[in-house]
Amino acid sequence: MEDEAVTPWPREAWVCEWMSRPDAEETLKKNGHKHGTFLVRPYGPQKKQAWIVSLILIDTVRKVRSLVHLLLDKDKEESPFTVNGDPVGECFTLDAVIHKLRLMGDDFEFPLKHPMNIDRVKIEPKAADSGGRLITRTRKASLKLSDKKAVPCLL
Repeated sequence: MEDEAVTPWPREAWVCEWMSRPDAEETLKKNGHKHGTFLVRPYGPQKKQAWIVSLILIDTVRKVRSLVHLLLDKDKEESPFTVNGDPVGECFTLDAVIHKLRLMGDDFEFPLKHPMNIDRVKIEPKAADSGGRLITRTRKASLKLSDKKAVPCLL
């Protein structure tokens, strides 16, 4: 894909500022019927500059539908984002890294093809837990990009 030929998706189509991990998983399980359907949500107050991409992968050969979470993070405000610790180029904003991953298309192990469009699925925010966190940190990111043996969460 040529960068100039592809218009970035509007941010409101894929980002949800209030969504927790369970909300994202529930939303994608119910509404993510296409390979590459995704949404982006904040990691939480522990890492204010970090975001999570939650996406659906469908293996038509094995007839398996999986849910994957990718960690978008940066060491410092002036640093570019990484995806699960791997560099993705000079992407200094969330919009830039999502656009870059989209342009990678099927060359990226976890292609971003269909933004969830939160307004369309009509979900309501749930109250944050008593600690004020959006996400309860219970485990590491689902996969590392270079780890070809990792298995996504099956739905």
